Amino acid sequence: PFDPQQNVDAGVRHLKYLLENYNGDVNLTLAAYNAGEGAVRRSAGVPHFAETQDYVRKITHLYYGGFDLTQTGASRDPVKVQRDERGVLYISNTD
Repeated sequence: PFDPQQNVDAGVRHLKYLLENYNGDVNLTLAAYNAGEGAVRRSAGVPHFAETQDYVRKITHLYYGGFDLTQTGASRDPVKVQRDERGVLYISNTD
């Protein structure tokens, strides 16, 4: 049976892997998440697939706080990516 928590956990683990694999490059991470790592490798960057280009554009717009998810006029805080002295990656939209 479908377990939403397992789905979210797996998605987060996969995004973490991709973000680390692409050295924090959000565009390449999103492109690999959408089109696959092979497509990113073959393209030596974000593939020129219209769907992937659009996906990367839309999600980076959200990621950097440029879209109102609530439709109330209050914008979301941009996501911050930091790595501590041990190399642990932290992703947050709070200080």
